[in-house]
Amino acid sequence: MKMVKFSSSTVAFVVVWAALILGQLTPACEAVDVKGVINLDRTSFEKLVESNQFYILVKFDKAYPFGEKEDEFKSFVKQLHTLPGTEKILTTSVAVQDAGERKNLDLAEDFEAADESRWPEYKLFVPQPAAIPYEDWTPVTHTGNYSAEDLLRFLKTNTYPELTVSLPGCLESMDKLAFGFLWVDDAADIQSRVSQAEAIANAMDASDVNQPWANFYVTVMKSVLRDGPGFVGEEKAKLANLLATNAVGEKIKAEIKHKLNVLAAFRNYRCSYGGGGEEGCLYTFDKLASGYLSATPEAQSEVIERAKRAQSVIADPASKASAEGYVKYLQKIHDQGAGFVASERARLLKVMQTPMSEAKWQQFKLKYAILHTFTS
Repeated sequence: MKMVKFSSSTVAFVVVWAALILGQLTPACEAVDVKGVINLDRTSFEKLVESNQFYILVKFDKAYPFGEKEDEFKSFVKQLHTLPGTEKILTTSVAVQDAGERKNLDLAEDFEAADESRWPEYKLFVPQPAAIPYEDWTPVTHTGNYSAEDLLRFLKTNTYPELTVSLPGCLESMDKLAFGFLWVDDAADIQSRVSQAEAIANAMDASDVNQPWANFYVTVMKSVLRDGPGFVGEEKAKLANLLATNAVGEKIKAEIKHKLNVLAAFRNYRCSYGGGGEEGCLYTFDKLASGYLSATPEAQSEVIERAKRAQSVIADPASKASAEGYVKYLQKIHDQGAGFVASERARLLKVMQTPMSEAKWQQFKLKYAILHTFTS
């Protein structure tokens, strides 16, 4: 008898759904059911995230949502499950009761999602290189608008390159060149990416429906070279505002949405939320570094302890070495002040210009990348 083999991701998916059916993951029955969405309470939430197998988008909202935002969410879910590259993304919901025992309110509070004025609030939990304590889970928070298209862009940006969520207007060959473009320090690498992008666009037939978007990738790259990395954020804001005015026709709206999809490929942070990006950067520690420079000494001390706890459970040698680098810099900044970052970056750049082995240069490059994750 011939044995059928399944991939590890398929097996994990079956396990999660079997657990739901058998009651090991208990659905939050008080929530409104939306096809393609798993309703969670604390028990099922913790089991699902601890499985460390999926990119889990969690929607925190009231128990019985309705209106435009809910309609956009349903549209988003429907579109998501038709797109290539989304097989490892699970869409879930945590419904917070607005009366009585306020079920799930404590869960929302754990992740700073209990402010009803911001509902629905979306958080993305990504697979980690190792299991980490519950109190140190640090999801990516969606900060855009509530449209279905913006939620899809949020997933594209924060799951690439591990997942390749394909959106209208986006080209995989161009996404590869766009990824990392905003933080590449090597002038030759930058020019090579632009040349490759131009070659791809020029090779496309004029009748190809994707040619305008290939050209737009090139336009964005050249604009970044001219105006700096801030161009991408400014262009996103300009296009989003134009879209919100409803002052343009349907054809122009479609073009704007395609452009916003392309801009989502130009990620504005150096390290990866999913473990990719600059090799050696770790999502959990990137989040701890965000805002660290302006934190009080007491808050910084708390962050250092959280980083040490997260570091202690990492088994992979490469990830553990990276974690040690983060902890070292957290402590240095705490002891010497925020000015340490600029001076250390300048020192590293100077050292990297001297002759050394490739392995040594990669070590310094990682340190430089980690320092870029520290923000005010």
